[in-house]
Amino acid sequence: MERMPGIENKDKFQSSEEMRRLFFTLKNDYSNEIPEEIIHSTHQNNVFKVRKGGWFQSLILGLSFFMEDHLPDGKEDALKKEVKDFIKYYGAKEFGELPRTRPEDIEAGDAILDKVIKYLEDLPDEN
Repeated sequence: MERMPGIENKDKFQSSEEMRRLFFTLKNDYSNEIPEEIIHSTHQNNVFKVRKGGWFQSLILGLSFFMEDHLPDGKEDALKKEVKDFIKYYGAKEFGELPRTRPEDIEAGDAILDKVIKYLEDLPDEN
């Protein structure tokens, strides 16, 4: 699983429920374990949060959709700043060039996921 299938299709994540499911999957269906070996996309079991080109890319793309469609200007400015800061740091070339993903990187990803999932759960029903 290089990237979550279909994540590039922004239209798929228009509703807050679809967005919440995406973030729930990223939070719970990927392992926090940091294996000794480098895990590549071709590895038999590659569902690890350590994968910069998999999990982190999917998270950054999902957060970008979230900001655009679910955090209107003037609303939730503190959360918006946290999401922007996360995208800026973890989307930067310097992070990609680190030799290994660190436990604190995964913890930061899980923390931002907890916040956006809570925000989406607290939204009024769209129906």
